[in-house]
Amino acid sequence: MTFVEVRAPEHEIKEILRSTTLATATPALPLLRDQYEGNKLRAHFLRDAERAVGHGWDWHVQALSSTYGPLGFYQGLAEAYPTGHAVPRFLGVQQEAVTPYVHALTDAVADPRAEMLEPTLFRRVLTPELIAQVRDVCDRTDGTVRCLPNHHYLSREPRAIELLSGVGIEVTPGPDGQPVERAGLYSLTGTLQAIDDGTIPPGDRALAVYTGGSGPAPEPYVPQHAVTPEDATDLLKELLTCRDSI
Repeated sequence: MTFVEVRAPEHEIKEILRSTTLATATPALPLLRDQYEGNKLRAHFLRDAERAVGHGWDWHVQALSSTYGPLGFYQGLAEAYPTGHAVPRFLGVQQEAVTPYVHALTDAVADPRAEMLEPTLFRRVLTPELIAQVRDVCDRTDGTVRCLPNHHYLSREPRAIELLSGVGIEVTPGPDGQPVERAGLYSLTGTLQAIDDGTIPPGDRALAVYTGGSGPAPEPYVPQHAVTPEDATDLLKELLTCRDSI
């Protein structure tokens, strides 16, 4: 197995992967259907958790990029629960710098000068199919999507980290002391903001989806190849067409 680090933003890496696999007729995982199928499993975990704790949740809160996660989750709910079973309302949270769903579904426009605080929440261009699916989830669950301005996020980040630490989840810091990933923190801070402004009313239970960025800081990772975007395609083609490489 060969690990290649492409020194580029995630959306550029995915485009390089797409073009390379097309040129070499090599399948890349995960496929689109796998994105949905894999996230369906979370609905079954939630069903088991409800049975274990004796109650469900009124809200399902998740930070958004492409939204395959929550879309697959709500598809899974349809399989996990019988018809007529109440499902949690959906609250999608987008960082201020990247708000295509908020704009498409609510016409709200964020400040285009806003700094991107979490690079993994990067998707700016949506397909009509994705917009329609998210709108359908919001309509069916009486949910919504909203922008979390940077100053609201940053003012609540310490509290979110404190809450996670209180239940044994330690947010991993980077060399600069800042969280290595903020996607899950956006979900939790978005929940706190929604509670503060009354969107989530007193007495409601909210499930904030925390997707990663926790645990001890790993040892420095050293890939076999580290390349720029300009050199990545040729290297990947070479590796994929070499029988000794996997």
